[in-house]
Amino acid sequence: MAHPYLIGGLLTLCASTAFADPSIRLRSTAGDLFINLTPDAAPNTVANFLDYVDNGDFINAFFHESQTGENGGPRTLSAGQFRWSPGSFVGRSNVRTGPTIDNEFNQSNARGTVAMVREAGDPNSATNSWFINVADNGGVAPNGLDFVDGGATVFGTISESSMQVVDNIAALAIEDQGRDLPLLPVLTATAANLRRDQVVLFESITEFAATSRPASAVLPLSRSISSTGSASAFATIVNSGDTIAASCRIQPSTTIAADFSYRETDPVTNVAVGEENPLLDIAANDLATLVFSFTPTAAFDSTLIEFEFNCGNATAAAATTIGVNTFVLSALDTPSADMVALAGTIGNTGITDIPAGTDSGAFVVATSNLGSAEVITASANTGDVNLPVSLFVCPTNPATGQCQIDPAVTVEATQAAGGTATYAIFAQLTQTGSGIPFDPAVNRAFVEFRSADGSLRGSTSVALRTVP
Repeated sequence: MAHPYLIGGLLTLCASTAFADPSIRLRSTAGDLFINLTPDAAPNTVANFLDYVDNGDFINAFFHESQTGENGGPRTLSAGQFRWSPGSFVGRSNVRTGPTIDNEFNQSNARGTVAMVREAGDPNSATNSWFINVADNGGVAPNGLDFVDGGATVFGTISESSMQVVDNIAALAIEDQGRDLPLLPVLTATAANLRRDQVVLFESITEFAATSRPASAVLPLSRSISSTGSASAFATIVNSGDTIAASCRIQPSTTIAADFSYRETDPVTNVAVGEENPLLDIAANDLATLVFSFTPTAAFDSTLIEFEFNCGNATAAAATTIGVNTFVLSALDTPSADMVALAGTIGNTGITDIPAGTDSGAFVVATSNLGSAEVITASANTGDVNLPVSLFVCPTNPATGQCQIDPAVTVEATQAAGGTATYAIFAQLTQTGSGIPFDPAVNRAFVEFRSADGSLRGSTSVALRTVP
């Protein structure tokens, strides 16, 4: 769902920034891995790695060694030495070996960094083999990787969004497959001869420029459902960068008693398309629309859920903004209202302007009760931020938009099951000439719909600002 009235505000939350350093996506049979290269720190090592990438040498390569860190050794995953092409009758083969490169140690072998494998005793012997530091392996002299043979050259870092994939691979069973593969991580245990589908292969390798952090939005902002039901909502991921945002995804960072999944949607029809939990490539200055769902495994009260909206080559995940890209969910054993609330502003910007000449502005909210009938109180507030504004609510005639009663701080009404209702919210400056700067992540008006006991049954929000 494109949520057009949110996009204007969203674009102010993510800067469009160009980055020179490349990011490499290794699409493996265990998930996508992104290596953010650091040519400023290790220019010749990065050029060497990219030579293998550009030549296609690492296609069908696989992780051939998993060091577990036992007995004080490093914990690493190694690749680049062997490959296993489709349809090969002889199984694995050696990756092409180019010239050796001089050591360029400049960065510590911290968790998540990527470094070169070398022959013992020869710091300038690196060629095609490299490893991921699954743990902090820099250590201290003489055995830490920052000290052995002049220090192992780090030339990149695994993106934060890929570290779970790294940890999953490092947790795989390890088999001894002979002299070349004594510590081979395998997807499934081998009953006889090793098969291609049992190793963690690199199916494709793509180079991307790094891009700025995405922005994101969620609608509606809350649901209140039966503990035996499921709740769905829409999300948007915005790429305001000048290059593709690759392998973008959404996942909750708040733990609740519910299963989570998402699918891409057609932005015109809002119909779900494609497979569950896809990794999406979003074109420059474009967006992706999603529908996500929670299926409770137990009952729980209203919980604020934060998400990680991230892309593999982004500098960071989207910033969390309460009331924009968060979600409040309750799963109850007793029937309740479930008020799906959507706000609308002039120009569909998601911003309510308060002109200096009138000291007041307004926006509207439409609701639909997907749950049971319940007495609901509607109110508005500015959250945890103290703004120089008073907020008033009135129910409106949906045909004319006119208030049915005088605006008040709270409005109470019975919301019928399956019923709809519309409201107008007025923002009045408390002092003539006072100002609200444009900061859509902070300065917001939140509209809440609560039950008689104060439980949240629905909510939405807009940004507030004063204008000349």
